[in-house]
Amino acid sequence: MPPKFSVMFACGPKVVSMLALLVWFNHFPLKGCDVCGSSGFSSSLGFLPTLSKHFAGVTWSHGRFQSQHPSVIPGEIIGTSHESYHKTDIRGLWAWRNQWHLMASIPMANLLKNDSGTLTRNTGLSDISCSVQHLILDHNAKGKRHVLMAGAGIKIPTGKSQLLDNTYQIWIPNMQLGTGSYDFLFNVNAIYTDAQNKGYVTEVLAKINTPNRLQYRFGHVWNTSLKGFKKFYFHRNRNSIIPSLGLKNEWLGKDRRPMGITNTLSGGYQLQLQTGVDVFVSKYNISLHYFHPLSYRLSDGFVKPLPSFSVSVTYLL
Repeated sequence: MPPKFSVMFACGPKVVSMLALLVWFNHFPLKGCDVCGSSGFSSSLGFLPTLSKHFAGVTWSHGRFQSQHPSVIPGEIIGTSHESYHKTDIRGLWAWRNQWHLMASIPMANLLKNDSGTLTRNTGLSDISCSVQHLILDHNAKGKRHVLMAGAGIKIPTGKSQLLDNTYQIWIPNMQLGTGSYDFLFNVNAIYTDAQNKGYVTEVLAKINTPNRLQYRFGHVWNTSLKGFKKFYFHRNRNSIIPSLGLKNEWLGKDRRPMGITNTLSGGYQLQLQTGVDVFVSKYNISLHYFHPLSYRLSDGFVKPLPSFSVSVTYLL
């Protein structure tokens, strides 16, 4: 537990401590932005359900945000900070009887906040997650293939969630390596390919959060994406390259402070243009993706997302 919380809870009865905590939370307008790197939420499967029973791989992603800090007292100058994250996600999938798959993800994160030259950094293990995936449909007829997979899992609070800001010495939700809570994951992945090797991939991902030991609950997360693709074969049709283009939408629910009080400077949505290319050579898949914000409103308009990208290397077993 962070030092400030420890002092509060040691100063008097439990009720007084809780009131002090609420006053402290409301004096500083914390912004909860689950997309800024703390979620450890990277369950996207892309084309992988159509290709292999097992796989192991690593994904590296980078993103940046620009945040404004609303004034606490009249006449105070509004400050601006810059946040960025680098995430490395090691994940694997093991198949059982073809239709059931066990998937695990071990993410590492490097979070950086630059507030007028004052740096706050948080680096280390994020929240590990595991899920069970079920291959509901894999139908191939007349050159047309339909694949449908759905899954559910749990995210374990292995990432530290007690970092204090270097400038104000307060707890900042979007700079934590993990949520500090057990959260539940759900996903649906559908892929269609026609006889001309054109098709689409659509995914729906959800994360349902629970309160952590500070009684702070990050907002629930919903991701939806749709992208079209065209597959080109080369080297005697043994290898392929798949360019894709589409849209990704992310909705973030409002965070909840202790006693169910809403953190109004949290949550929001962002719609992104996503473009990428997947290359399959032998048993390897290399995936490159770029995301460009088209429309957004995060943390009541105080957070501006900037373009992001990811690189994945996967070995198909």
